[in-house]
Amino acid sequence: MSSRDKDIQRVFEVADDSLQGILGHYMYVLAMHSASNIEKITEYLPDERFPMTFSWDRFYQKQDLIQAFKSHVFQFYQARISLTS
Repeated sequence: MSSRDKDIQRVFEVADDSLQGILGHYMYVLAMHSASNIEKITEYLPDERFPMTFSWDRFYQKQDLIQAFKSHVFQFYQARISLTS
């Protein structure tokens, strides 16, 4: 006879599945970062602005963005985003 509370078990199973998805995404993005080709990434980034909404753009420099993600900041950022998720 099982003494586990089925409702609590379901909550833990959902939390475990969610954590597995977050960690899987984290590991996938780190692997892509390690295997990426900077020239190819530059080619696919939008020119000079990110369209945030239909009427709002954020301006940026491709090389600044690439430089930021090449540094140690990338892993910290990924960890923070994963923790937030």
